[in-house]
Amino acid sequence: MYLYFDTQGNLKEQINDQALRQGNSNINKLYVYWEKSEDNENITGLWARFKADSETIVPSSTTWITSNTYVEQTIPYDKSRDLKFFNYFKTYKFYVIDIPDAVLGESGAWLGTLQFVETNSITTLGQLAFYVSASNASVEADENINIAQWNYLIKYVSALEEEYSGLITESELKNAIDNAMANVYKYEGSGTVSDLNTFIANFTQDKNILKGWVFNVTNSGDLINSTGTTSVIAGDNVAFEIINPVTQTYRWDKFAGTIDLSNYALKSELPTKTSDLANDSNFQNQTQVQTAINNALTRVYKFQGSISVSDLNDYISSYTGDKSNLNGWVFNITDSGNLTNSSGTTQVAAGDNVAFYVYNTTSQLYEWDKLASTIDTSNFVNTNGTQEITGKKTFDYAGGIYLSEKVTTPAATDGLQAQDDNHLYWKGQRIALNSDITSEIASGVPYLTTAPTSANTSGKLKFVVLSSEPSTYYDGYYYIITGSNS
Repeated sequence: MYLYFDTQGNLKEQINDQALRQGNSNINKLYVYWEKSEDNENITGLWARFKADSETIVPSSTTWITSNTYVEQTIPYDKSRDLKFFNYFKTYKFYVIDIPDAVLGESGAWLGTLQFVETNSITTLGQLAFYVSASNASVEADENINIAQWNYLIKYVSALEEEYSGLITESELKNAIDNAMANVYKYEGSGTVSDLNTFIANFTQDKNILKGWVFNVTNSGDLINSTGTTSVIAGDNVAFEIINPVTQTYRWDKFAGTIDLSNYALKSELPTKTSDLANDSNFQNQTQVQTAINNALTRVYKFQGSISVSDLNDYISSYTGDKSNLNGWVFNITDSGNLTNSSGTTQVAAGDNVAFYVYNTTSQLYEWDKLASTIDTSNFVNTNGTQEITGKKTFDYAGGIYLSEKVTTPAATDGLQAQDDNHLYWKGQRIALNSDITSEIASGVPYLTTAPTSANTSGKLKFVVLSSEPSTYYDGYYYIITGSNS
C-alpha cells in the first residue's frame, strides 16, 4: 500500500488496488511518502498504530526505524490507474513499515495512524483506512476513496445542504416575483385626461391590477380620484395608486412633470467677466484706483533733496513730460535767487523749501510755492516784558507799541521815535531818558499821572507817568514808570 502525505500531514492519495497485487508479495507493507521527508535528516523514526472496530490498539512490530529503513523507488506502473498526486517514473523516498500479524489476523475495517519522529518534534499524519481478510492474512484491495476523501465529501455535502436549505419551489418563486412587481411602476403609454378618467370609470375588474400603472398625460385637466381630483398639465406623468384594496378607493399620483426653465439662464449665457456686469455699485477698476492714488499723491509733499536755484530752473525747463507728475515735489534751496514760474518768479534764499505745483494741467502752467523758512525773531520782543534789541530801547508798555528805527533829525509830524539810547522824540519833542523824565515830559509833552481804568479809543497816543506799575495795562497808552529809566 502506497501512501502520499503533504507537508501538513494530510493524506492525499492511497494506492491499494488490485493491480498492485499482481506479482507483488509485499501487499502487507506500508510505503509512506511525506513531502517533508525529502532531504530531511532530522527524521529518527516512524510510529504506527492500528485500531479495529473492537478498538484494540496494536503497535507495529517495527516501532522505530533508523535512517536506513527507507527505500527510494517508483510507483508500480498500471495504465488503468489514475494517479492524483503520485507520478509515474519518479523516484520517491518511502519509509516502509510492516502491518503486524495481530492486525492481519482479524478481518474487518482497520484505521491506521502514523507519526514521524524528528529530532525536536513529532508530526501525526492523517488517518488511513483499509480492510483485512483474516483467511488470507492480508490487506484486501480497495478501489474506494480514502478517509481524507470521505471526510471531504461529507463536509462538502453538508455545506451544500446548508447553502440550499432555503431554496423555494417554482410556484413560490412566481408568487414572490408577482408580489414584487406589484410595487414596480409599469409604463402604459400616453393618454388625454378624458381618456384616463373614462378608462378607470369603466374598469369593472379588481383595480389592484392597475396598481403602479403609469401614463403620460397629453393635455391639461383634472384626473378624478375616489376623493377629489389631481390637476395635471400636458407632459405630466401620473401613476395609479390603490388606497384601500377592499373598498377599491384610489387616487392618481403625479410625478415631477415638465419643469419650466424659461426664467433660468444657461451656463453659456452667464457672464464670465466682471466687465460684462452692470457696475451699479461703482466699483473701481485697476486704472481708476491708480488714478485716484496718483491724484491724491499730487496733494502730498514729496521731498526730493537739495539743489541750487540755477539747477532747479534748468531741470524744470528741460522736463518734457507731463509736469503734473511733479506736483508736490519739494526741494531745499542751497543758495539765493529767483525760481522761474510760468508767470513771474519766486524769490528764495539759502535754506528755503519750495514746492512745485501745476495749476493748469492743460497749458502746463506752474509756480513755485515757498514754504515757511527760518524766521529771524531777533528784532521782536516778548509781549510779557522788556527786551534789549540791538540799536533800540524798549520800555514797560501796553497795547503793543514798538519803537521805530533811530532817526537823525526827528520830524514834528512823526510819532514816537528814538534818536539814541537815551532820548525819545514825540512829534519832534526831545525826551531825555533819565531820572528827570517827568520834568522833560512836562516841558512839552502832555501826560497823565493817574493810572487809566479803560482803553484809549481817541486814536491818539497818550502818555502815562506813574511811580509804580499799575495793576492793569490798557491799550492806547504809553506807560512810563519813573522808578526805572530802562
